[in-house]
Amino acid sequence: MSFKKIKILILVIGTMAVFWTVNLALAAEPLLLFSWKAQNFVPDWFGGKSLPINQTKILMSFEAVSQSQADLGKIMDVSEKEISWYVNDKTVGKGKGLKSVTVTKDDFPRDSIDVKIKGEFYDADAKESYFVNKYFTVPISEPEIVLSYKKTENYFSLNETARFDLFPFFFNVASDFLDIGWRVNEREINPLLRENLFLDLKVSDMPPTGQVRISASAKNARDVLEDASKSLIFKVY
Repeated sequence: MSFKKIKILILVIGTMAVFWTVNLALAAEPLLLFSWKAQNFVPDWFGGKSLPINQTKILMSFEAVSQSQADLGKIMDVSEKEISWYVNDKTVGKGKGLKSVTVTKDDFPRDSIDVKIKGEFYDADAKESYFVNKYFTVPISEPEIVLSYKKTENYFSLNETARFDLFPFFFNVASDFLDIGWRVNEREINPLLRENLFLDLKVSDMPPTGQVRISASAKNARDVLEDASKSLIFKVY
């Protein structure tokens, strides 16, 4: 091959490489709007997001929003595109147009769930499809209970009767399937009962110890490892 032909070949290869690089640079990665919903329970009045605990089912989904100038801001059609889902480095779903999956939080001790979505997307500006990896996290929690009472001070007088309400958060079953118990100054007031969600306390019936300790516990009747407890201490005058 002559030197002139070699120069022409190098020029052609170089031009193709530059074109390919520019084409990739023009490709605009889509914006993935990721959402998740833990399928466990919180009080009806709670306006926040329920957090998953061990064995909670979690629905995850996304929408892809185009960032290409040709169709900027439009929801992208991925029905014929290959989508793969990974949770904590494990494949949990793969297929064309797979925009949602349901997974179960396992018992592995983590502060969050790591999610990766690998998808094939079409760029209208570059006029080609390419694969993109997007990463997200889902926070996890433990079951909790909140004790509520209509009093701003941390003391009671002997002639008072107080009501304490118990609100369970993040359990995998509704309150109908929770065994709930109350103790006052370490003395059991009620045995474990279903829907035992409040305690009426007559302070004058308590021993004169100068303080009263209210304790409550809740357990999943179907899973004894799923439980939570809370205590409050009040002075008595």
